[in-house]
This record gives sequence, C-alpha cells and structure tokens, in this order.
Amino acid sequence: MQFQKLEQDQLPEEYRGCDHIHEYISCKVVDQIFSKNRSHFGKYKLNENHIETIKALIKGERNSGYLVGKEFLYEVVANKFNDIDVDKWDYFTRDCHGLGIQHGFDLWYMICYI
Repeated sequence: MQFQKLEQDQLPEEYRGCDHIHEYISCKVVDQIFSKNRSHFGKYKLNENHIETIKALIKGERNSGYLVGKEFLYEVVANKFNDIDVDKWDYFTRDCHGLGIQHGFDLWYMICYI
C-alpha cells in the first residue's frame, strides 16, 4: 500500500494534490472498516473517539485527548522525530518479501538496541 510512491496523474481525482496521500488513504480505509462493522462497536466497547484516535495516530496528529499519558504511541506509529516507525518496518519486510529477497532487517534488534 505505498500510495505515496504513485505519481499524481496515476491517482483517482479525489486524491490529487493531497500532500500526505498514504496517510489520507489509510484514514479512508479505517473509515470504511469501521462503517461496515459498526454493529460490533458495543461488543468491543468502541466509539467514535477510538476511530479518531486511530486516524490521529496514522497522521501523527497529537490532537487526541484519548491518549493522555500514552503519547509515546505517536512515535511508534508515525514518528515525526526521526521517521523510524512501524510503517517503515513494514516496508522493509513486505517489499523484500514481494521482491523475493532476504532482508537483514531484524525487528527484535531494532526494538532492543535502537
């Protein structure tokens, strides 16, 4: 899902000119998932604040009062400080797998020593 790598003319009209296309589309996907599964909200005690918090994490926007005391989660999901986050880790593993090559990326080493 590396939408940010697409050229503007390859994108659907509604996404052209968007500065952060990957984050924008990811938030649209979250909206679709939650809208199709709204009937399960009660079972898992989910509400609109949860959805907005997930989208804020994706975009790296620290505007969610829901994560008070857990602000570190922004650095895990969308790290604006040094850009090392789970999104990049996913690129390493997924892209290498897709290309059929082994990678030297060691997730546990990254977690423990960096």
